[in-house]
Amino acid sequence: MARRVYTLGEYERRLLSRLLREAGVDPRPIVDRFMRLRDEYSARLVDALACVDRETAERLAAKLLRSSNPFDKTLGAWLASRGGPASEPPPGLYV
Repeated sequence: MARRVYTLGEYERRLLSRLLREAGVDPRPIVDRFMRLRDEYSARLVDALACVDRETAERLAAKLLRSSNPFDKTLGAWLASRGGPASEPPPGLYV
């Protein structure tokens, strides 16, 4: 049997919808609101983390990389890579 791979957002949407349906609640308005708030929060979080100084980014990255949550680890890896050679554009990119 083939398994599908879902984005985190789709996984959360499906899980929340299923739980609410099992509870006898119409999931659509609640799930729509949850996803809107989740997207707004995620955008604010990334914007805030993008503005932290290098020392703070390194400290936060160390904490996030110790987490058992794979999404925390991803954020930690992104923060750890900021300021490194991989995060800088190639010299000839903007000609």
